[in-house]
Amino acid sequence: MNELTEFPHVAIVLVNYIRWDLTIECLQSLLLQDYPNYHIYIVDNDSKNASLQKIAEWLKGKRTSRSPLNTSSQGMSSSFSLNQPPVPFQILSESSVYIPQDQSEPAIVTLIQAKSNGGYAAGNNLALQHAFQSQQFQFYWLVNNDAVVDRKALYCLVSKALSNLSYGLCGSLTLHYEKPSLVQCYAGGIYNPRWAYGTLFGYNQSITEEVNEGAVEAVLQYINGASCLISHECIKTIGFLPEQYFLYFEDLHYSLTAKQNGFQLGFAKESVIYHRESTTTNEGKRSKSANTEYYFHRNRILFTKQWYPQHVLTVYLALLFSILKRILTLRLKNARILCKVFFQSISQNASISNLNRHHDQR
Repeated sequence: MNELTEFPHVAIVLVNYIRWDLTIECLQSLLLQDYPNYHIYIVDNDSKNASLQKIAEWLKGKRTSRSPLNTSSQGMSSSFSLNQPPVPFQILSESSVYIPQDQSEPAIVTLIQAKSNGGYAAGNNLALQHAFQSQQFQFYWLVNNDAVVDRKALYCLVSKALSNLSYGLCGSLTLHYEKPSLVQCYAGGIYNPRWAYGTLFGYNQSITEEVNEGAVEAVLQYINGASCLISHECIKTIGFLPEQYFLYFEDLHYSLTAKQNGFQLGFAKESVIYHRESTTTNEGKRSKSANTEYYFHRNRILFTKQWYPQHVLTVYLALLFSILKRILTLRLKNARILCKVFFQSISQNASISNLNRHHDQR
């Protein structure tokens, strides 16, 4: 790791949906960073449980009652301080900016209330657009709100990014929140386009295993969105995150777009975060939620049609196999969801074919 002699301004972006308790825990770890030059943006994706108000109260230093949702863990501590010293913040809405009257210092946290839940990318983009237009930042760090970051996580990411200006995106050593002795991924993963499945690189390896950053970077195809540092030049060149997916595949799409435009993917092994798996999207449950099933499988087809159309048939076969598997294991609700994805996609294909045929006849 290079020792930094300068500290570029970094915009840190979190998206919250309902799970304000996890967001506060993540926020607390971010405020303890050994990095002196950052601003935190938190976007609430139209939660119906007063999430933004609870986060604002915590920033004011007021005691915050815990969420009724289960946050217990056998690994990392899931508690956050109830007696947080006041942190200067502001709230942005579509039409106004609110700054607490008793605030004497410049805000270091900006809360943004989204009008609707447009999904993961749309939430991140609300903050990214605001930060990018300000022209204040050299880097933008996307962090999942169900993660906790090590004190040097940002320092090591920025150090890695500055070591090679060709890096468009850099990822962290991501460990399991519940089992911090095991790796969740080395920055990101690899992707099999024939069957439309991504695999987190290094998944479940011991943290005692030796890992070489260059060897990881040679095979990485995408940076996991749990911790992704994006350069200003990268956003300037390829734009913001793709919003058509709602959930899943945004990080893969964005990484491939960056690579297409000449940027490299970096791995900062000394930047450590602890990440739960799909806590928000699975509504705190161990089993996959209806949203998880629907968007993951819908987006497998959507992504394949755009990036690897030659593999659409095998992806349809994989989806049919998944439906059969759920029927045989009596997960009939999940099977119905996947049937919906299958027939929606077939219907869309038919509509496009009819439109093209009509155009040709003209």
